[in-house]
Amino acid sequence: MLAPSEMYVGSIGGTKFLMRLNALPAYAALIIGALLLSRMRKPQASWSQIVGSAVGWIASLESTKLIHTSGHIVSARLVGAPMDAVILTYSLQRNLYLNDNVMPVQHIGRALGGPIFSGAAAGIGYWMWRRLRKIPLIGSIAQTLCLFNTAALLIGLLPLKPFDGYVLLRWSLAIWRRVG
Repeated sequence: MLAPSEMYVGSIGGTKFLMRLNALPAYAALIIGALLLSRMRKPQASWSQIVGSAVGWIASLESTKLIHTSGHIVSARLVGAPMDAVILTYSLQRNLYLNDNVMPVQHIGRALGGPIFSGAAAGIGYWMWRRLRKIPLIGSIAQTLCLFNTAALLIGLLPLKPFDGYVLLRWSLAIWRRVG
């Protein structure tokens, strides 16, 4: 199952996480970009503050992707659908299903998990930001988590391939055609 261009990273709930090796240069570019963005936002900041800000942005981005993917893992288990692996790339994470012969309702259930978890994380981030925004670092992290998870929710619901919205629309129409 492991392609020569992939590296095993670990597993969550029995789902393997694989990293595409061609994603490593993109991660380096992401780190440099985050450092430059942090420097542009606060030119008077010290390098330790800039590095801290960049690390916070990258951690927020990666945790947002992990939260969304965890939602798919949990919902796949709940509806009895397979989720064999997650392929980590520099942008979107891709779910891998070796045997994807499942009922439409299972496709829908599995696809809903990511947006549900992203929405919940956005809500928690917003709640934390409203209460802790006067604490600079914590407020900033909460706000960033809220924004990133809101973006993951909204983008994930777009009815375009490869997003969750496409899967939801496709399999909802399949059910509707059978019933209607």
